[in-house]
Amino acid sequence: MHKIDTVYIKINDNLDDNILEISSRLALNYGLFEKQKITFKLGRLKEEFYLSLIETDEDMLVLNSVNLKKLALYPEQNYNFKINEGEIRIGPVIGIMVDIVKNRNKPFGAQTLFIKQALEIARKSGQLCFAFSPYNVDWKHKKIQGYTYLKNNWVKSVFPFPDVIYPRSRISSTEKLRIRKRFKQTGVILLNYKLLDKWEAYKILAQNPALESHLPDTRFVFDFTRQIDIMLNKYEAVYLKPICGEQGKNIIKVIKPKKKGIYEYYYSCDKRQFKGKATSINELYFSLKNVIGNRRYIVQERIKLIKWQNKIVDVRVLVQKGYGNRWEITGIACRIGNNGSITSNLSSGGTAKRLEDILKLYFNNQKMEQILSKIKFVSLKSAETLENKIGICAEMGIDLGIDRQGKVWFIEANLRPARKIFTLIGETETRLKSIENPLLYAKYLAGF
Repeated sequence: MHKIDTVYIKINDNLDDNILEISSRLALNYGLFEKQKITFKLGRLKEEFYLSLIETDEDMLVLNSVNLKKLALYPEQNYNFKINEGEIRIGPVIGIMVDIVKNRNKPFGAQTLFIKQALEIARKSGQLCFAFSPYNVDWKHKKIQGYTYLKNNWVKSVFPFPDVIYPRSRISSTEKLRIRKRFKQTGVILLNYKLLDKWEAYKILAQNPALESHLPDTRFVFDFTRQIDIMLNKYEAVYLKPICGEQGKNIIKVIKPKKKGIYEYYYSCDKRQFKGKATSINELYFSLKNVIGNRRYIVQERIKLIKWQNKIVDVRVLVQKGYGNRWEITGIACRIGNNGSITSNLSSGGTAKRLEDILKLYFNNQKMEQILSKIKFVSLKSAETLENKIGICAEMGIDLGIDRQGKVWFIEANLRPARKIFTLIGETETRLKSIENPLLYAKYLAGF
């Protein structure tokens, strides 16, 4: 049988609400017949129609405007198409769950360009994709108020529950966690469903013998004065990191120089760098109390990483799945911290460089090849190991460090990775591929 991947949608307002016109050639290929009752499925929505065959050279479906609006389909577009046992499926339907801000031109804040490009890529590949706030869900009628992007404008529409949700919103409340769980209970597939904090990630990876040697010594902080002093006496310098933090916020570096009897501490706030000294571990704790707040922390040994112009450097590896269930590396780049910063985060004023431009300052070609091979191994093995524990994932931003001997260290895994770094190093195609991959994986999971 001739396999048809896409179908063209047209509008005809002379049709009754229960009629779906289908090209006779398409009907013949799938063994469909005139006046056959068929189920039309779009995401989690199902509607019943009677078929009416029409003569045309195109692989085409025709509906009236009422039904097109109900199904959230747009005429004069191609959509992926499947028929199985009397059911027509169009899709996949993908909902990108994201935070919405009050800005008409940038409704999704810093993620607006990313969302726009994702919607455009999805439309060109025959997918029905929309962006929505987790708070704009009608659970009773299984409808979502969301946005698509057409003719250079943001268009608000009502969409059915999707096949797959691609979460891009911050997890800042128990309500958002509840919404994720509720979607999953309705049968919607969620990419990167489970949250993962730094301590959980460390414990999972530490169970894999292949990764154990790439993990810095890390402890969960439950007794600040005793644990921090033990780690400082062992390593001289440590990092304190909130286990649920992101974008480098509230990270603290503490140094205890030998024989000086003092504690030096450093942290950033609102892109400003702060530092101070304490003469005892108790004084250190009280000096940092406002920064730490009620957050839970890990303490980690300081690794002496390679630098660029005396600025801190780490490596961001974007690991993703495309159409299939295989982890692959989409892109690699170095993040360079701001002057005096203890982190390399771009949101804190950092910038980016190509990996080879940094490595060649320290290592010869043979060593660079060995380091690159190890970067790929640690990144892919980390993603695989974490997914085996937390469930379906589409992508991870794996952050790695390289010490002055060329050893690769795991720093953390980000389940909501940004793409800005590839724009900064001039890899536009890598950025676009990084947007397309999760959509391809969603298509695969939805069965298209």
